[in-house]
Amino acid sequence: MYRLGKILSFKNDIGLLKKWGISILIFIPWLTRGQTLDTLPKIKKQITNTTYVKLFLKPQKAQIPSKIRFKYRYKTKITAQNAIRLLINELHNQAYLNARLDSVTNVGDTLKAYIFRGEAFKWKSLRKGNLPKKIRNHVGFKEKFYKNKRFLHKSISKLQNKILAYSENNGYPYAQTRLDSINIEGHSVSAKLHYDKGPLMTLDTLRIQGAVKIKRKFLAKYLRLREGDIFSNQKVKNAERLLRQLPYVKVIKSPQTEFRAKKAFVNLFLRKRKANQINLLVGILPNEREPNTIEWTGEFDLLLQNMFGSGKNLTAKWLRPEPQSQTINLSYIHPLLFNSYLDLQTNFNLLREDTSFVNINFGGSLLYNLRNGNKLSVSFNSRSSRVLNNSIFQNITRLPDTLDVSFVSYGIGYQLSQVDDALFPTKGNLIDISMEVGQKSIQQNPELPENFYENIPLNTTQFVYKFNWQHYLPINQKSVVYWRLNAGTMVNDQLLTNELFRLGGINNLRGHNQNVFLASSFAIINLEYRILFEENSYLFFFYDQSWLQQKTINLFDEDIPFGFGMGLNFPTQAGIFNIVYALGQTKELPISFNRSKIHFGFISRF
Repeated sequence: MYRLGKILSFKNDIGLLKKWGISILIFIPWLTRGQTLDTLPKIKKQITNTTYVKLFLKPQKAQIPSKIRFKYRYKTKITAQNAIRLLINELHNQAYLNARLDSVTNVGDTLKAYIFRGEAFKWKSLRKGNLPKKIRNHVGFKEKFYKNKRFLHKSISKLQNKILAYSENNGYPYAQTRLDSINIEGHSVSAKLHYDKGPLMTLDTLRIQGAVKIKRKFLAKYLRLREGDIFSNQKVKNAERLLRQLPYVKVIKSPQTEFRAKKAFVNLFLRKRKANQINLLVGILPNEREPNTIEWTGEFDLLLQNMFGSGKNLTAKWLRPEPQSQTINLSYIHPLLFNSYLDLQTNFNLLREDTSFVNINFGGSLLYNLRNGNKLSVSFNSRSSRVLNNSIFQNITRLPDTLDVSFVSYGIGYQLSQVDDALFPTKGNLIDISMEVGQKSIQQNPELPENFYENIPLNTTQFVYKFNWQHYLPINQKSVVYWRLNAGTMVNDQLLTNELFRLGGINNLRGHNQNVFLASSFAIINLEYRILFEENSYLFFFYDQSWLQQKTINLFDEDIPFGFGMGLNFPTQAGIFNIVYALGQTKELPISFNRSKIHFGFISRF
């Protein structure tokens, strides 16, 4: 692809160049390095004694520009010579195109460099030429920006790169640009831009190299590389990063583009990946109600990804944190709804807390896929909580903080995904931010006296904020530092126990029972140091620190529980096995090996 092209072009200006004694070399400073090297004395053997440099510049009172930083003391004469050579190059870059090294003398430990700096060249004018207005507006080119400004080679290169980048992202990868009609008067330069856009290139069908079960139409829409679209080099570059966010394909190497007959053929080098999962997690916990016995908890996850080769996802989860409690979560994602850039996500959640209450949540989201792979979302959620056992209301003298309640909300969110691998990331960030606002309604229970509700507003506005940031920092090829900041808060003066966040356990605060903590506001930091063996296999040490606040109509409490321990992930032929040993502490329960937690997990991918 033609990038810098021919910066300067001379037409019938030979007499003018001779008159002023300026050659083409002044516009290509790097070609003058040979002169500088020849002028310097050659030293066959490196001398380690300190060498000083003294500069003598012409014309008189000439100085080194302030933008050039030059040291006058060096460890060896060779490094001092190199510094003088680089100084000449920097003078060229700062518009002193006639700068040259006249001579160098060696006096003891000092190099005396005699340099002709000359005058700085300036633009008299740079005209738009035949550069289209649309491109001029995009790159920010205006003729007035160059009047009486220094003739800087870097600024011309930068302008050309912007012009060519715009062209190759809008269907013209073979565009060329150069300066034409150059005129030199003294130290003033005038020229105009010349632009040749070349042939228009359009995308042809994607070429998928590798055995992957994925529909070409879906992939072309997801990557924004549909047949018939104008070729964009930036979209091809983005394709690799977008592909790395898909857990069911492995990128073998970067996409490559072939041009033929005004068509662009993009080749994708992919390999199928086992991304569907069946996860089984078993927890062994001390029975705090019956000493010297244990309790079993469990979790089962089913994840089906890329169903029918079109990126559809189905998630089902069952969780039994306690013998009489359970949670069911269902989620379905339909990507690129109706051939648009919108993803549809639906969710259903059911929580049964022993015999106390049951929570049901149903919601949906529309997520817009941005060009960089991140997502903006709008959501709708309907939550309800019902008390199952009215016997908890017996012999009470005030309104309890477990009541029938409903909450209908609307929300917005933003998701950022910039990791090197969707399944086993070792570098990058994952960020999920959301906000909900809606109407909350408390229903009166006939088992409670009406006067309990006198000072309690039954219909209020409630806000819910959530933030989740995960970061992977590679230390070297065999170790990674991982941290996560997970925070959330509910803003309402009539919060109830049965609507609070539920925290604790293997997913956020290890060393504690699953969902043992209830919080209206929380912040949890998870820190891990991972020693990598191979893909999906690593030993890790962790520390989890939290701040929890529980604020309801009857209670206010704060705690800073933490947990620490170690774990191991290793693959087998049947799947990925993991084991975690953790200890935890709260303000009421100190660290005790009798209350240590051992979590076993198994992930089967197919």
